[in-house]
Amino acid sequence: DCHPLRRIFCFEPFPVLCHVLRKNAALCAADVKVLPYGLSDVDGHADFVLYPGNTLMSGSKAPGEEEEDVAIATAYLRNKWRIDEADKEEYSTAQEFLAERMRGEIHSCRLRRLSDVMRDEAIDHVDLLKIDVERAEWDVLRGIDAPDWINIDSLVLEVHDRILGYRGSRLHDVVTLLSHQGYHVHVEADESVRGTGLHRVYARRPQRSRKARPPQQSLPSAA
Repeated sequence: DCHPLRRIFCFEPFPVLCHVLRKNAALCAADVKVLPYGLSDVDGHADFVLYPGNTLMSGSKAPGEEEEDVAIATAYLRNKWRIDEADKEEYSTAQEFLAERMRGEIHSCRLRRLSDVMRDEAIDHVDLLKIDVERAEWDVLRGIDAPDWINIDSLVLEVHDRILGYRGSRLHDVVTLLSHQGYHVHVEADESVRGTGLHRVYARRPQRSRKARPPQQSLPSAA
């Protein structure tokens, strides 16, 4: 069950998915608010790719990243089956099915900065910030103003280490940023997508450095 004191903010830039999310949120006993835009380091609009058959991997895509999405999904299948002789035919069929489900549609979506949203929604404390935004996690973090970091207790992120056109390690960038902001950071590799550069990052602020909690806690989630 959802905690009755918590407010949950969910961000969904695709209108069709936002509609479904709002219907699902209405079934929850908690105070859930669904906002019809994504999070970034700018306020504006951008073209997003929607995979109707695999909405989990939808998002903003640079040239070449749609092909990389297919590679990640294929790696998931390969790791799941571990491809021995008995599984090759089933795996081949699954690949064909996957290729059909990864056909994308272009949609123009609105973007906002998290700090701007926090001010507009009167959010002065965040228990947990969950970020799963398909290679745009760095942009979401850059949309947090310096004074707001102390008001965020913990974060959970899916981080893509390798970004097309970027020579550095995005995982290193994220871990360094969070460490400099005073968080204890833990990184885990997801075995289901082994070899793709995907990692889970957990960051938690030490208890002694947190501010006193207000009566209503807020939990934004970017996905």
